[in-house]
Amino acid sequence: MLSRTLTRFLIGTVVSIPIASVGMGNALAQGADLEFSITNGTPRSIVDFRVDPSSQRNWGPNILTEDVGPGETLEVIIEDGLTTCTYDTYARWSDGAEVIEEQVNMCESPSWTYSY
Repeated sequence: MLSRTLTRFLIGTVVSIPIASVGMGNALAQGADLEFSITNGTPRSIVDFRVDPSSQRNWGPNILTEDVGPGETLEVIIEDGLTTCTYDTYARWSDGAEVIEEQVNMCESPSWTYSY
């Protein structure tokens, strides 16, 4: 299991660009499933993706069942029943590049594109 205290930094030149969206705040406030999407705008496949509440100390498991190829979009549903909107994300590409996004408000930005 990855320790967040050791991995909370950016490796490589990967950048994430949030795309604002509205309407999820009330759903999450009621403990609804977390739904979001990521688009791989890079020339390499995303091979590892993790998302956990910001309050959690260690990363959970890789949620990918298969790689997210260049130009592909992944729709994700997390059935955690939590009411929080604040999550941390971890992504790793086939070339070893990694990016960590902390304190992402999924109610305001439930979709984004990774590019470098």
